[in-house]
Amino acid sequence: MSELINAAFQGDPREAALAGEIIEKQQPELELVWADFEFIDPEEQRKAFTRICIARGSGIQALITLDYWPEDGARLAPVWQEVLRSLQLGRYIDDPSVGDVVN
Repeated sequence: MSELINAAFQGDPREAALAGEIIEKQQPELELVWADFEFIDPEEQRKAFTRICIARGSGIQALITLDYWPEDGARLAPVWQEVLRSLQLGRYIDDPSVGDVVN
């Protein structure tokens, strides 16, 4: 799946470059890969990061992205970890306005 991460940035006008390693994780019924890419923000003319995750499971694929400034990385890390920890694909809920109801 790491090839999908690199393919996602082909042709990106920001010319983002991989910043660090590509992380691959296997969870029950879910496979995901994510990485940070560094680029120069065209409006602010300063370094920024974009984090991208591709997940697949239950016949569904999801793309999650997050752009952030370097100084926000530490603050956003626990949020990102919780998003990945709690991600579920292909889960059916009878009434989304009520949520998951356990009988």
